Amino acid sequence: MVCDINVGFNLDVGIALMLMLLLVSIAYMLSQAFKRQDWELWARMELVQVGVSFLIVIFIGGFAYSMCSASVFLAGGDPFEISEQYISNINWHYLFPAHYQLQVLSFQSSALSTLYTKFGTGNWNFQFPVFPGVGGISQVSTTLMVMLSPISLSMVSQLVLLQFIQTIALQAILPVGLILRIFPVTRDAGSFLIASAIAFYIIFPWTYVVNAKAFESIWGNDPIAKMTESVNAHFSMANFMPGFFTGFMNPERFMLLYATLARTIPQALFLPALSMVITVTFIKAFTKVMIRKLN
Repeated sequence: MVCDINVGFNLDVGIALMLMLLLVSIAYMLSQAFKRQDWELWARMELVQVGVSFLIVIFIGGFAYSMCSASVFLAGGDPFEISEQYISNINWHYLFPAHYQLQVLSFQSSALSTLYTKFGTGNWNFQFPVFPGVGGISQVSTTLMVMLSPISLSMVSQLVLLQFIQTIALQAILPVGLILRIFPVTRDAGSFLIASAIAFYIIFPWTYVVNAKAFESIWGNDPIAKMTESVNAHFSMANFMPGFFTGFMNPERFMLLYATLARTIPQALFLPALSMVITVTFIKAFTKVMIRKLN
């Protein structure tokens, strides 16, 4: 697989650099026409910043291509592709099946908790539940199901965020940052936008690649994954009624359900938060470097 940096990267960044050169050229010509040395000095200083911006673009392109090549070598795809596959795998193979099993479990336990048996006749009869304590299982499964819903929505939101970043980071954020660097008043803001483009386009998806490879090495040979697939197939809608009682009494089902939750929740909550912390930290650090060293 060949790494292909965002298609609009060359065009949009080239337009931004040409616009910067045009502004500097106009300022220099006006300084010569009106004999303004301060304008000429500004044009000379900003010409240096245009050169710095050009070097920044070369650095970003080389950095993005290097990280993409490393992702292809390690994981078999570019960072955005691996990130989307990783998040989709968590959603479709773990979160959604676990959510479905919890729904079935809640329905089964609620139905079984309504079953009572009677002894005696007339006023001397008494009744007691056939499955005592099943109501507690229904409450626990409902609580877990409610907890999983926002987690699933969070994973879908991360997919949308990755696609949004892939679309605008190099095509919109980076060119705007380059243009803002031409003016001393907005140079710090431009440095921030450039650092944000680098962080979100390169660092952020790469953290997902690292997460995917780390958990692949941890769970790669784990038999729970294959067992979970068989349990999901057994408790499909086609087998729902035939396996109503047998499935509810199967202890393996509970073990697999909680094993699935144990392996999914850290990947769905902790690791995305860690990825965002790393990204924001990079933005702050790289912005300081650009402001102090390149301005």
